[in-house]
Amino acid sequence: MVEIVTHHRTKDGEQPFSEAVDSEIDELARIVRHGQQAGEFREFDARSGAQIIVQAVEGVLGRWMVDTSVDLDAQATILVDFVYHAIRQEKP
Repeated sequence: MVEIVTHHRTKDGEQPFSEAVDSEIDELARIVRHGQQAGEFREFDARSGAQIIVQAVEGVLGRWMVDTSVDLDAQATILVDFVYHAIRQEKP
């Protein structure tokens, strides 16, 4: 599914799923901005950070598609921990 969504083109070269992906990134960016305003997340470009997170999730799913021995639960736990440590606001 990831390959279809990211690489499919219409006859005129358009990416028909790009709006859905952009919408997902925009919504995650909104959540990140809310966390920044609440002091939970450090300052960084929320949309760029959201795009990186979405791409990381797609990467894990893509790897699982070609290697079903990948433990999605373990990968999800690692990814959440990684992202949390990357975006959290350090407390003094």
